[in-house]
Amino acid sequence: MGILRQFDLLIIKDYVTATFLYEPHGHTYYELIYIFKGKGIHLLNHNRINYQAGDLFLISPGDHHHFEIRRPTRFVVIKFTEGYFAASGKMISSSGLSPLDLMRMSALKESKLTFGPFAATSLKNIISNITLYKDQNNAGSSLALHFQILSVFGLIEEVRTRSEPSIDPEKSEGPLVIDYIHQNIYDPQMCRIKNIAAHFNISLSYFGDYFRRNYGISYREYIKQYRLSLIQKRIEGGTLSLKQIAREFGFNDESHLSNFFRNQLNLRPAAYRKEKSGK
Repeated sequence: MGILRQFDLLIIKDYVTATFLYEPHGHTYYELIYIFKGKGIHLLNHNRINYQAGDLFLISPGDHHHFEIRRPTRFVVIKFTEGYFAASGKMISSSGLSPLDLMRMSALKESKLTFGPFAATSLKNIISNITLYKDQNNAGSSLALHFQILSVFGLIEEVRTRSEPSIDPEKSEGPLVIDYIHQNIYDPQMCRIKNIAAHFNISLSYFGDYFRRNYGISYREYIKQYRLSLIQKRIEGGTLSLKQIAREFGFNDESHLSNFFRNQLNLRPAAYRKEKSGK
């Protein structure tokens, strides 16, 4: 798999193609990819995500992706290095998250971002404005452009907070706990209660009550449901073997994954994959 490199702080691309220009690849930089028109499948890490006009994807170093184009697609790609936001250190929410924090969140890449009608229209207008800078040599130093890109992250943050369980707004660490879970869901050790409680300096004996009161669900049940939803997506994608999925999510072997899956859905992974494939 190839790795694309970029040294400019910011580059904006706007093009239409019926065949994606690159083989599966990764980057040393970040990309926001907006779909103006077209249809196809975005293969992002181990996910197969159907795309259409209005979709937005986040790519960061460590990700790998490719597009299978079904209908000619107009891509707007906002490519930037870590240095583009490092100098400003802009935070885009009360949770203290920066644009780079959002770009790295695996939870925002497991499925499509769902924007409401007003947000979708706003996003399209903002992206249209951003494309006006694509041929400017000083785009990376434009303050006006910088704030327009920040506004895209504002819309992404709204999607993120809407998709999380409701929390007590007085508990400032609440959103960070969920972010931590989503980032470390593939490592069972990192998600053990004693480790996450220590990470957020919450009493081990109090953590269970704290989580249930703020999220309306037990910690163990939340972990179980979230892992299951990700595993279902991996199986539906059809690009990974059950052995690979088991390894990704920290199961000892394929049989442990199969038992976990069957206990939750009363269906074995192989039968689930066959059911979803329609075969």
